[in-house]
Amino acid sequence: MAAIRFKMAVDKTGQVQPANLTSAQLKAIGQVMVRAQKERWSRGVNADDQTARPLHRITAKGKVTYGANPIRDMVMTGLTKENFTLRKWTATDIRAENTSREARRHARQAQRFEQMIGISPNDRDQIFGAVYRAYSAYLKRAWKPT
Repeated sequence: MAAIRFKMAVDKTGQVQPANLTSAQLKAIGQVMVRAQKERWSRGVNADDQTARPLHRITAKGKVTYGANPIRDMVMTGLTKENFTLRKWTATDIRAENTSREARRHARQAQRFEQMIGISPNDRDQIFGAVYRAYSAYLKRAWKPT
């Protein structure tokens, strides 16, 4: 196999600045994460992108009685889904969870029945899209010539 030789000349030198996403960019990524999970819950899909297990017949009947959809959609009292929000966004951490102690207790109880809280493969694709947009904006200004 023959080797290919070529010459390359670098006319400018510089460096790539470390990634520093702004607080607004990190918050936008977190909001996409929260929105994706809430949309998945409303469809009755668990964190593995599978249809969630059916509710117990008594629970389903109770939801129908009060005019709610009889699927596992994280809405029984409304506390878990309505209280789930973006809590923290820093350069190393984007965290979404329930804000009140009672809502966190409800969420832990719901997780025992079916893993609904978490990033599913479909959610991951949406979040990666938001991250790609944020880093694309960063890359346009990352190169600093010397």
